[in-house]
Amino acid sequence: MPCFEIIDIYFGNHKMADILECALHHYECPICKEYASPPIRQCAGGHVICNDCFYKVSLCPTCRGKKTYYRSRLLEILHDKVIFPCKYREEGCNKFIWGRDIVEHQVMCTFETKNCPLNYAATCFWTGAEQNILPHCFKLHPEMTRKGGYNTFTIENIKDITKATPIYTVIKAHGQGFKFCRCLYEKGHMSWRVIFVSDYEEKDRYAFRIEFKGDRNVYLNLQGTIADEEEKDVFVGKGHQILDAQTIKKLYENNEGTLEYTLLIIDTALDSLLEEIANYKI
Repeated sequence: MPCFEIIDIYFGNHKMADILECALHHYECPICKEYASPPIRQCAGGHVICNDCFYKVSLCPTCRGKKTYYRSRLLEILHDKVIFPCKYREEGCNKFIWGRDIVEHQVMCTFETKNCPLNYAATCFWTGAEQNILPHCFKLHPEMTRKGGYNTFTIENIKDITKATPIYTVIKAHGQGFKFCRCLYEKGHMSWRVIFVSDYEEKDRYAFRIEFKGDRNVYLNLQGTIADEEEKDVFVGKGHQILDAQTIKKLYENNEGTLEYTLLIIDTALDSLLEEIANYKI
């Protein structure tokens, strides 16, 4: 991804940094103080408001004039040709990126401030950069963390559980972070999902499989899912798997009332490499 350090280059009597600052001034939203990206909104007087803040105010904060649904087409056209600092610069990101790439960078920036992935389960209000999520979880929530790509879990006296019971575990495997979500429901069925909590660019590299111990083995293939989804949505969508109550009952009845299962987190890129090596007998 293109990025630049701003250095003291002179154009006549002007520094490059001064020229950059002048260009950025026209994109600064007066409400959030961040730089607007297309669609760039404006008021009747032509003052810029970023798209997110546009819907939060009734009048322009600069001139108190009415908002309009006309966009600043000139700034939108020039946006791709302007170099912007990352919005997470105060958190430590020192990159400057062309306008055409800035939104993509900020979605994947490792300095983005995120909530603790166990914020609901552990009532944790910590926020921080992505790179600090796993150290935080292992330090403050050790009972809800695991390491390694192969982990076994058990639910004892499962038949005595009479209400929906969600369970969460943060797992560090292959150098990445995952949140393992499962829920036992009142009617006896159960659901599982694995959510990625590390680098977005790596999310499609991993796959998941759950193996159950009981009267017979049941295999579910759970594909990698994207991190930072709303808590209410963790048991729906891509990668969400459900096992019916009858199968669940048979599994724990034949295992002395305990449901036991193993989660495997698989690095598909590594598996593909090993398969190629085997095929070519390297």
